[in-house]
Amino acid sequence: MIINIFILFLYGLAQEWINYTNYNSVYEIMNQQDVLWIATHGGLVKFIKQSEEIEYYNRANSGIPDNFVNSLAMDSTGNIWIGTHRYGIGKFDGINFTVFNTNNSELPHDRWNNVLVVDKQGIIWVGSSQYLSKYDGVNWSVYDTGDPISSYVSLNDIKFGNQGMVWIAASWGLGRFQEDSLIKGYAGIAEEVNCIVFDKNETMWLGTVGSGLIKFDGMNTTVYDTTNSDIPSNIVYSAKIDSKNIIWLATAKGLASFDGESWKVNNTENSGLVEDVIFALEIDELDKIWLGLMSKGLMSYDRVKFKSILLSSKEFPSNSVYAIAFDKNKSALIGTNKGLVTFDYNSWLLYDSSNSGLNNPYILSLGVDRFNTIWIGARGYHCLTKFDGADWYVYDSTNSVMGIEEVRCLQFDSLDSLWIGSTMGITKYDGENWLRYTTGNTPLTSNGINDIAFDKEGNAWFALAALPFLEYTGGLAEFDGGNWQIYNTGNSGLPIDHVVALAFDSEGALWIATGNPGTIGIDSGGGLTKFDGENWTTYTIYNSGLTSNTIFDILVDSVDHIWIGTYAGGLVRFDRKDEWLVYNTITSGISSNNVSVINIDAKGNKWIGHLLSGISVFREGGVIISEIPDNHPSILKSFILDQNYPNPFNPSTTIGFTLSKPEFVELKIYNLLGQELLMLVSKRLNQGNHTYTFDGTNLASGVYYYQLMAGDPSKGLSRVESRGSGQRFREVKKMILLK
Repeated sequence: MIINIFILFLYGLAQEWINYTNYNSVYEIMNQQDVLWIATHGGLVKFIKQSEEIEYYNRANSGIPDNFVNSLAMDSTGNIWIGTHRYGIGKFDGINFTVFNTNNSELPHDRWNNVLVVDKQGIIWVGSSQYLSKYDGVNWSVYDTGDPISSYVSLNDIKFGNQGMVWIAASWGLGRFQEDSLIKGYAGIAEEVNCIVFDKNETMWLGTVGSGLIKFDGMNTTVYDTTNSDIPSNIVYSAKIDSKNIIWLATAKGLASFDGESWKVNNTENSGLVEDVIFALEIDELDKIWLGLMSKGLMSYDRVKFKSILLSSKEFPSNSVYAIAFDKNKSALIGTNKGLVTFDYNSWLLYDSSNSGLNNPYILSLGVDRFNTIWIGARGYHCLTKFDGADWYVYDSTNSVMGIEEVRCLQFDSLDSLWIGSTMGITKYDGENWLRYTTGNTPLTSNGINDIAFDKEGNAWFALAALPFLEYTGGLAEFDGGNWQIYNTGNSGLPIDHVVALAFDSEGALWIATGNPGTIGIDSGGGLTKFDGENWTTYTIYNSGLTSNTIFDILVDSVDHIWIGTYAGGLVRFDRKDEWLVYNTITSGISSNNVSVINIDAKGNKWIGHLLSGISVFREGGVIISEIPDNHPSILKSFILDQNYPNPFNPSTTIGFTLSKPEFVELKIYNLLGQELLMLVSKRLNQGNHTYTFDGTNLASGVYYYQLMAGDPSKGLSRVESRGSGQRFREVKKMILLK
């Protein structure tokens, strides 16, 4: 019995997290014989040069500390060292990742790990913000190279010279580090330096930000810029020396080479280069040049022709996600700063100004009306667009009240009128007439509208921005169609008057996120507030399991759990009682701890948008991402039993399952010996999603199992049904009670 249950449990395992990110922003390329390791904005990429096979490592499928990878290095044993933008550094031995951060090591700073190098003794050197760190495998040595972190300080490159000298490229210029002593602005070079390279004569070449290329022979400096040479740009991101002692430069305006006398420039106008801004440059053992582009992936150059290699589908154009919605066909709609992305669970499509009537691709909000028409809110000109699946309609000052503004939220009321929240107030559109509500014609205390929600009575609630420089005092507004009620810190329990997000639960309580418009931080916002019509209750990092007081989005799911998207605190789930679950980069496969938007699809997948890290998709028990038509046989003959959450749990946990049709269901709890402990459910249930709570207060810590049986109790038992067989079906999963 025990073995049978364990086998069934393993059979039901599925991946709970998926990351959708764009890998086409390349920050560094490292050659390892027949392989390129590529640091990108979307994760780590392994590229096999001959076959052009690609392997991706991200937060959902590996132990990488962050999807935003800045730098790479390889030690003598072949370990790949990874410097990330936000969450420390990692070591990858080909199988496992080891993470070093401020919590588990003496790494001084988790952010801006822009440079990693390994010296001849195998010591790892790390440049993160103003800190220079050394790690010998056991001990850390840390040196502060700059001003306080509040000012701009960046270490960009480290190279080793003769006589034990360490040369540092930094925002403050060229540095020489020797015997624990640092000289900044060495040789009078005080402009920001991006990269350092030595030619075969040990002459140093420096790529700068704004001053072009600097040659330094140990005594004198020579500057090559756009005024005295043919260098195409004064911004140089990377530099390499080839076998013929020619220096190659990745610049903001193409690829340049310099043999000491003459320049050659390749750009999008005179060559096969597909983008002029080049962040990364590598030259392999065959002298082939590899380029990492700002937004268009990888290119190779054999000195004759360029070849473009996209590391991500062009249909997912950006890692900045501002809005997520679902249409009536259950397709995902994703608003990015580079267009509208749709995903029907089989394929991706991108709509932007080049292939559609979407004139403004900077999308901040999305809505779908009862006719399955998609409404798109954008920033700036042409800020409102409608797409009915065939035609695009743009609303601007010529055909509506819409002008140059940011449309931050779109909601439909019970009559399917569209309510628009923007930087110019509230707009209502019923399909014929436009009404605009502002501080000039209503009691509204702000024209900055961050969110809109409707209560059970149909009253509209508005999250108002507090912007002192515009004399907007903010707060919360309620409108019943005739009268306005304004709530603020002076007349209510609102902790802060800058209101960011709103959501109602099934009991009619309003959940409110407040923030500080002047600063952003874990402790700078107002946290999460509940208003039940009479009482105000605020949850913060000081009195609850909330991980950040700065909240970007709130969502209430079908079982009244509150999902909270935070700044730096990850995704938080609150059961409205006393249980807080946190999904962050340590405990889960989430792409980033900054969550900008949350939505849940018909399959129960949580779609989590990030401002710099794409999308994380999460579902307890396993993400369901492949689309199956409603009349497909597998839908008619199956059910889905979710993994309980939380797991491990103490003392209660939620068990969910989905029925494809009405069925008689039994949900039972067993101990490790296979003995039945409890019948949670024994009745006929309708098609759809169902959840039940199991309370283990009276049980000891240990492993338990839950079994779902569906179908006619008089029929035979089978885990897999043949269509129309009328058999009964079973699924079993394991859970752990940990007190």
